[in-house]
Amino acid sequence: MSALNTKWKAVSSVMLLITAVCVVFGLLVIREHDAKIAELISGKKESAALLADTLLAGITQKYRKRIVAFTDPTASKSRGEMIQAFADRDREKLLEYSSKLWKILNKENSYFRSIGWVLPDYEVFLRSHDPERFGDNVVFRKDIVAINNARTKETLSGFYFGKKNMQYRIVRPVFLNGAYLGVVQFGINNTLVVEALQKKLHGIAGMALLNSRNASVKDDKAKYTIHCQDGGVFAELLDTIDWSLGQQYLRTGEKSYVLLNVLPLISFNGENLGHFFVVLDISSEVSQKRDLLLTVFALGSAVLFISFIILYLSFGALIQKIIDLNTTLETNNLELEDRVHERTIKLQESEQRLQNILDKAPLGILIADAESKKFQYANPAICKMLGYAKEELEQLAVQDIHPPEKLTLILEKFEEQQQGDRVITPDLPFVGKDGSVFEVDVISSSLMLDGQESAIDFVVDRTQFKKLVKQLHRAQKMEAIGLMAGGVAHDLNNILSGVVSYPELLLLKLPLDSDLRAPLLAIQNSGKRAAAVVADMLTVARGVATTREPHDINQLIRAYLESPECKKIQSRFPRLVCEDRLLAEDAMISCSPLHIQKSIMNLLINAAEAIGEVGCVSIFTANRQVDTLQSEKQQIPPGYYLVVSVEDDGPGIEDADIEHIFEPFYTKKKMGRSGTGLGLSVVWNTVQDHEGVVLVENREHGTRFQLYFPVSTESVTRLPEDVDADVPLGHGETILVVDDEPQLRDIATQILVSLDYAVDSVCSGELALKFLKSNNVDLIVLDMMMDPGMNGRQAYEKIIAENAEQKAIIASGFSESDDVKAVLKMGARGFIKKPYSIEQLGQAVNEALTGVHGDSVKE
Repeated sequence: MSALNTKWKAVSSVMLLITAVCVVFGLLVIREHDAKIAELISGKKESAALLADTLLAGITQKYRKRIVAFTDPTASKSRGEMIQAFADRDREKLLEYSSKLWKILNKENSYFRSIGWVLPDYEVFLRSHDPERFGDNVVFRKDIVAINNARTKETLSGFYFGKKNMQYRIVRPVFLNGAYLGVVQFGINNTLVVEALQKKLHGIAGMALLNSRNASVKDDKAKYTIHCQDGGVFAELLDTIDWSLGQQYLRTGEKSYVLLNVLPLISFNGENLGHFFVVLDISSEVSQKRDLLLTVFALGSAVLFISFIILYLSFGALIQKIIDLNTTLETNNLELEDRVHERTIKLQESEQRLQNILDKAPLGILIADAESKKFQYANPAICKMLGYAKEELEQLAVQDIHPPEKLTLILEKFEEQQQGDRVITPDLPFVGKDGSVFEVDVISSSLMLDGQESAIDFVVDRTQFKKLVKQLHRAQKMEAIGLMAGGVAHDLNNILSGVVSYPELLLLKLPLDSDLRAPLLAIQNSGKRAAAVVADMLTVARGVATTREPHDINQLIRAYLESPECKKIQSRFPRLVCEDRLLAEDAMISCSPLHIQKSIMNLLINAAEAIGEVGCVSIFTANRQVDTLQSEKQQIPPGYYLVVSVEDDGPGIEDADIEHIFEPFYTKKKMGRSGTGLGLSVVWNTVQDHEGVVLVENREHGTRFQLYFPVSTESVTRLPEDVDADVPLGHGETILVVDDEPQLRDIATQILVSLDYAVDSVCSGELALKFLKSNNVDLIVLDMMMDPGMNGRQAYEKIIAENAEQKAIIASGFSESDDVKAVLKMGARGFIKKPYSIEQLGQAVNEALTGVHGDSVKE
């Protein structure tokens, strides 16, 4: 008995479960079918609304343009005569002109019904479509000619109740020479829309018109008047229809319908006069739903019956299968859980990987909602550009990060990218949190994010690039000017050699009381001053071969401040205070002391002349560590620097000049009175040659120049002391002078002969090689730049190829550093720069012959 009860309980439970499954299946089928019907109706409604909107928009746009041209007396001669006829109230002539347009428009569009001319007192002056009727008073239809009272040139359009039917009308005032004449109106029959809807949707289309808005309907208790071609289908249901609903279902007999309100009929003054509607027959869809229900019921009953028989006859075997199936399901569930867990981990890893890519992306990335324009996501790069925290930026909108005057352009670009096209916008201005404005390039596109349309922007900050381009242009400009200056300097030094050296040779031969000594000394001093200017030009050209040694820059600055040159500047500006605070602890740099001191001198002179009579110039030294952030901002390589600051309390530098102050010959001073315009160029090129950086800025009072030099770890070199020493004489050693300039060969020969050397000279490297094949010399004084033929470096290479022990020194007014250093590296005993004095040449020759040789440059 117990087993029997268990059997019936099991069978009953399974039958209930199958019944529930059948019911759920039936409900799902009904729901799916209802969704298909709803989708069909929605599609029809959208198509109807779109069709009606498109037709009306086309009519409005087309006939608005036609009526504007129609009423323009300047459009053509015939238009002018037609408007004049209206002004003269010449009905016959007006009919002659306007009836032509009526025939054209009616032929183009059979729904075009009327052209009417109405006077300011609301009297119909002419119906071009029906010229037999005129003189009607239309005061009760003021909405048509309401524009009369406005006296503007505005064109109105809207639906209107005519005596026979509803029309869509376009009305425009008519003017001639500023005088208001009345209005002209076009009328298009509404059956255009009704017939188009009926043809497109294969349903019943019509209009439901509000009787309360129709002046021609008198004492009618019905709220609506219905106009359609086949109203008999639902005539008996009119009393049950709620026309305010956008959609409702109707049923009559065996037929089922859905009534759709498609488009409101709006009058000139914005009133709702009714609406277009469409009635769709959905009887077949409802019948299909009923058939589906019957099918589901029949199938469910069959399944229940078969299931009962199977369960009743094979209960034991079924129970075992259920147990086995349950075991299999549990196993499968465990495997599924493992797979879900594994895929969840992979999904999390993928999301984390994507987040890392976005966070590390060098481009700024912004995602904004297409409708609200609020930011939905900002990556760290764009946050850094704008100076906002991520949470702050994601509370802002597109218009918050651009200048107000550029918002129109920004919003146009934003709307453009919503069309689906990729938009590239260069030089777009952004505003940071601190109010700074900078330009970026933006690549924009649209995307769907969480089901919402959004815009994604990839932002490239071009500020750094533009700075680098500006620096490149500046460097190229400086290089071009430098090449020019170097070439000029080389020629000038050759010329100045005679001005400096010949007076010195003549002075050796004159008695001390000679009247010629003073003029010769003046000539020599002028030559030396000119040579100093040329030396500045060579510094600008960055072609002077100099050796660098470790020096304490504090010591160099103090030595200069105590020098006669500095005292001379102070005497020119007696009311100028110069103070120094040399506080750098690590003050060692690898440098050319002469050029460092000359840079300090030029900055002091620049500051003094900027201040004028009374003021203060300050010189500071300090150590500074440049980190990556500062490096990016100021274009200084990261590292440990010694910084020399020269500050003044003068008027500062004008913004228009600050970008040009380091250019050669750029000066606001009077040439010849305050300098050559090379002072700051010498500073810039000297710092560049020492692998440093120059920064200049206007402070609240005055200007600050900062020179950044890399700190050296080498031992300090003592500064040379000024000693008066006699020029060392030779002992008959043989010297060969090689120079392409006859004057310079003569000067070198006379100086060396006066110092007791035996001298020969040739004018080229080729002749030097030929001379050395048959003659031995103790030393060669070799010019670096010779033309035509081989230069000094090429000649020296061939000379040491024949005699590796041959001694030589290099002499030139200008030479590329690489060439000079190459010759020194090959074994040359020194480099002496033209123009040179007897002492300089004699000292260089003596050092080369005696073996005291330090690859130095003799200035």
